[in-house]
Amino acid sequence: MPKIDYTAEKKTALEVLSKDDLEKIQKDYPLKKVRDAKIHEILQMGFRSKVVSELSGLSYYSVWKIGSFGTRKIDDNDLIKIQAALEVFTREIENILNHRRK
Repeated sequence: MPKIDYTAEKKTALEVLSKDDLEKIQKDYPLKKVRDAKIHEILQMGFRSKVVSELSGLSYYSVWKIGSFGTRKIDDNDLIKIQAALEVFTREIENILNHRRK
């Protein structure tokens, strides 16, 4: 079976997708649900799992699963958790800055 060359499709993806899109689909993107939602969106645009896998650093199987089964949408409970985490983070930064000023 001949090996399929995805170079042209990868080049097209790099031209079509924004820098922000490419950052969001990276394997190490901190918000997994946001990453998975963006990957699902890109796959719905018609790009192959293999191409998205190469662009994201995720395995082909991981990208295929996201494309096949979708992703759970961000809901109000997730937003509450994010807001709580940001409040804790802000307090920690304020503590660090206040200790440096003394």
